[in-house]
Amino acid sequence: MKYFFKPDWLVITISFILLASIAMLINITPWNSFWSILFFALMIGILVYGLAIVPIWVEVDDNKIKVQQLIGHKTFRKNKVTVKPVTKDDISGSIRVFGSSGYGGHTGWFRNKRLGKYFMLILNKNELALIETDQGKKIIINYPQDLL
Repeated sequence: MKYFFKPDWLVITISFILLASIAMLINITPWNSFWSILFFALMIGILVYGLAIVPIWVEVDDNKIKVQQLIGHKTFRKNKVTVKPVTKDDISGSIRVFGSSGYGGHTGWFRNKRLGKYFMLILNKNELALIETDQGKKIIINYPQDLL
């Protein structure tokens, strides 16, 4: 079954501000230089990547957990992972190592004292679950609490 999660207000606000800033940048950038075009192309590439990894929905069945992204997906076999509930308090104080905390969701690598290093792929900080693989990787996703 597919489960959809709404982005929180911070994700919506930061995404809107960032996209509005890019629109302003388009209007004020002098397009007569190779460097300004290169800079703008780099910015667009970063924005497209940020949108490509946004989680859209989570599908849970008897065999797998699938996090569908705008482009691609992450699939976890239930027999190779453990799923545990996580709260906002568990991820509070996390340091973003590489990723985004707002534009399109909370995605990327994070670290804190309670969980260590983990990959987060969420739209909001409600209904969270920690997936631990048999190789020791930790991934936090939005997950329906009634399935835990």
